[in-house]
Amino acid sequence: MMKDHVEEKLMQFLQSCLEPFSISSALRYLGESVTARTIDDLSDYLLYNQFAFVNPVPGDEEEMWLSRAGLFTGKSLVIRLTQREITS
Repeated sequence: MMKDHVEEKLMQFLQSCLEPFSISSALRYLGESVTARTIDDLSDYLLYNQFAFVNPVPGDEEEMWLSRAGLFTGKSLVIRLTQREITS
């Protein structure tokens, strides 16, 4: 479970981060140690809560992540409604 002050700082990071980031860089921003366990914990937390998404990278490079803000800010989204949705 994440401490409240760390969770607040994480939300600030995710809302302002528009570029891909590594879990290690996010942990350093949060002032947390970068260990295999903290990397796994933060990765699991982000995936479970759908706060950020893995951005695939080629080779053995560290996984890069993209926040919701990075995924949608400045982008257009086209939605095609089905006939059933229009009728509703």
